Amino acid sequence: MPPPPGSLGAEGKALWESLGSDLLNSGVLTSADLPAFQKLCQSHDTAARLYFDIIQDGEIPLARGIEKNPALYRAYKAENEFCRKLLESFGASPRSRNSISGRRKEEETPDTRRMKELLGIV
Repeated sequence: MPPPPGSLGAEGKALWESLGSDLLNSGVLTSADLPAFQKLCQSHDTAARLYFDIIQDGEIPLARGIEKNPALYRAYKAENEFCRKLLESFGASPRSRNSISGRRKEEETPDTRRMKELLGIV
């Protein structure tokens, strides 16, 4: 896995390193998918920062709670939903995993094999 982009914060980098390696090794992530995977990590990072900002204001969002900053909470919910959809597109939920056809190492595509060679993973 290439190093995470410098623009990612701690949460995005952690996701890049943990999930990225798993997806690459399973054959789900190819070099063509890196821009979408980077967007997923950026979205995860943004949602984490928004949630932290909500917590800092003394409000923890509850199902029927009153938010101190409704615009911030709406932004968090929208980013969190976008992140969830991207996670599902990579098979990172039990339901979506069944629809993803990853490949084992012995079934690698030429694209995946070349990406691993370039990254020194082989």
